[in-house]
Amino acid sequence: MERLLKSFREIWVWDSEFVITPGEHFGPVCMCGVEVRSGATVTVVFEHEEHRPANPLPFGPDVLHVLFSATADLGFSLAAGWGLPYNVLDLWVERRNLTNNITDRQGNEILTDLVSTLHDYGIFDTVSHDQKDANRIRIGQGFPFTSEEMNHIVEYCRGDVKMTRLLLGKMIGQIEDIDQALHRGRCMKAMTCVEWNGVPVDAVKLDQLKRNTKAVRRSVVHSFEDEWQAGIHTWDKKSDPHFSNKGYTAWVRSMGFDESTWEFNSSGWASANDDLVLEPMATAYSEKFVVIEDYRQLRKFLVLAKSEFKFPVGPDGRNRCSVRPFKARSSRSQPSTAENIPNATKALRSLLAPHAGQVLIHRDWSNAEYGIAAALAGDKKRWGHYLHRDAYLVKAADYGFCDYTATKETHRELRNKFKPVVLAGQYGQTPEGLAKVLNITIGQARIYQQKEARLYPKYQNWLAINDENRAFNGFVETECGWKLWMPKRATGHDLRSALNLPMQGNCAEIMRLSVCLATERGIDVGATVHDALFYTAPADSWKEVDAAMKSCMDEACQVILGDEYVLKSDRDVVHYPEHYQHEDGKKMWDKIEAALAMVEAEEKNQDGVQSKVPVTLF
Repeated sequence: MERLLKSFREIWVWDSEFVITPGEHFGPVCMCGVEVRSGATVTVVFEHEEHRPANPLPFGPDVLHVLFSATADLGFSLAAGWGLPYNVLDLWVERRNLTNNITDRQGNEILTDLVSTLHDYGIFDTVSHDQKDANRIRIGQGFPFTSEEMNHIVEYCRGDVKMTRLLLGKMIGQIEDIDQALHRGRCMKAMTCVEWNGVPVDAVKLDQLKRNTKAVRRSVVHSFEDEWQAGIHTWDKKSDPHFSNKGYTAWVRSMGFDESTWEFNSSGWASANDDLVLEPMATAYSEKFVVIEDYRQLRKFLVLAKSEFKFPVGPDGRNRCSVRPFKARSSRSQPSTAENIPNATKALRSLLAPHAGQVLIHRDWSNAEYGIAAALAGDKKRWGHYLHRDAYLVKAADYGFCDYTATKETHRELRNKFKPVVLAGQYGQTPEGLAKVLNITIGQARIYQQKEARLYPKYQNWLAINDENRAFNGFVETECGWKLWMPKRATGHDLRSALNLPMQGNCAEIMRLSVCLATERGIDVGATVHDALFYTAPADSWKEVDAAMKSCMDEACQVILGDEYVLKSDRDVVHYPEHYQHEDGKKMWDKIEAALAMVEAEEKNQDGVQSKVPVTLF
């Protein structure tokens, strides 16, 4: 605390209350704050929806603002017209960093909400749960508020400020590097801008999809079954489709897969887990069994169809929601796929579309994790492969499956087969796992891995050092200090996460720093998706904006990885009135649009309008 007091002229702890309307900016209700050194307090009450009182807080570089889960309060500040403070310390992010992957004595994950955090630090709320719930419900109902209601809300807000102030005193001694913590606060400011901006969508198409969910669902399942005769679904009396374990397992076996090549559960049913089975199998057999990827896209669509595509869209036609920064163990953002279109299934990303006068740009890093590993290891040979060759086919060539001149165009199926090998190889793939993917013996797999270790000694030495540090320190961390805490004897998922954090976690660091630089320079960033960004620009100056975004991304790479390491990136540009389209989601989106066209044709027929399209909605 002494360092903070010496570093900043004022330290303000504050909290805010606001109305949340899905897809829209917050509606400010009130804010309360206390200055740590002097004890001075401020209270601002918004008398009606349009009321915008002046900001009572200094936002300059010599003032620190302490918040808990900062994107909410910073979103309030933007909605109030106050802008954003220069320095932010987010106690929620620091709580996440101090407890990431730590469990309690019962083996349960440590909770990081405000009440749980306060209790763990011996701070107890004087306001009852019933009073809190009553205030939250009343705030959610929105304006107008009576004087008595507003007084209750203000007292509720003051209580949270008081407790956050106490929490600061308890937590500050545990934050090892204040500069890194302030950087994470800077990142929360950037992600607040992302939440504020959102991404432009075709709201008319989305509304049509919402209104006709059941009909579209029936249509796309029928289309899939008619094309592939898979027998995965059964049909009830209302002609609604249902997943059949029996039919799905028969379909898997009909392609020649068994327990040696596909995961089966204890009941004998084939696994439909996307991360562990469907995605790697679709990648490995992309040429031979296109149907697996088709089914993946169908399955993802059906999951979202259950929620009737309740993507929140504001009156300006932009999809907005909480992006939940630092939520994943790797520190990646983890927005809800039921709310965030860019992170939804690839087919539904075609709902993204620039509005008139705009261009929507999607830019992503190529093979980012491979490049990050090569850069952090200082392995010039692997970095050269990253820059000038295809990382997946380099691995295939290392194992003798092709020569080093192979390209994506000449060896597409082999490349897809080795993609999961490269990714899994970065976080401890066993000989048994490699043997299963490549359909070779375990002995052969061991020989391949030993050969690879000899080819890249510097990379292997870096992996060994990381493992030693993990065992000695009890955690793995990124270049900016995000920690993944490890049990003494890490195995299984914990071990894989630890091995992968240098790549995945530092990719998240590069992404966040890119967004910091971009939003601070006025670029309209609306979403992040793992190692990709969506941003919009005026149609008459989009090239200049894209060049500025590329500069931000390159600069972020150099800060995290070193001056000589800039990751490659690719770009998609979508001009009005076109829609964004992901290559892997195009086929499913075409089916969705065909189903919507049939629905529209039926509606016209029902209205007595002659249709030129035959209608078959099953």
